[in-house]
Amino acid sequence: MFFIRVNNKKSDPINTIISLIMLVVVFMLIFFVARGVFRLLTWMAPFLFIATLILDYRVILSYGKYLLRTLERNVIWGIVMTVLTVIGFPLVIAFLFGKALLFRRVKNVEKEMEEEKIGEFIPYEEVDEEDEFLDLPEFKDKEKDRDRYGRFFD
Repeated sequence: MFFIRVNNKKSDPINTIISLIMLVVVFMLIFFVARGVFRLLTWMAPFLFIATLILDYRVILSYGKYLLRTLERNVIWGIVMTVLTVIGFPLVIAFLFGKALLFRRVKNVEKEMEEEKIGEFIPYEEVDEEDEFLDLPEFKDKEKDRDRYGRFFD
């Protein structure tokens, strides 16, 4: 077995074994947490799918169109992506749900900014106008200049 010398001292093999055991324990923890999250998403996937349809059905349609375009361009890669979508259905639905939430939030922010810019519509009341005519003095024609230069200013 290879041991690294540090400061001309031979390292202890027990430290290496403890480090390897700790590495295996950390990877096992990551695996069990990931498996738990995947199981939780598996149970929540139908509800997330329905919620995504309610929030923005176009997100799911655009993902389906994306898969179809991938199948048309590259059949093998399209089949691989379709199979991965079926296998990873809970993850895909969680991603699409997050995308629908993000689109909805962006739409709400755009709407708020537009309302700030334009303002909200307010109810108005029509006011009846009385027929009051203004008495204006009669229009008098200007005396036209007879010279050619004065015509340009009329």
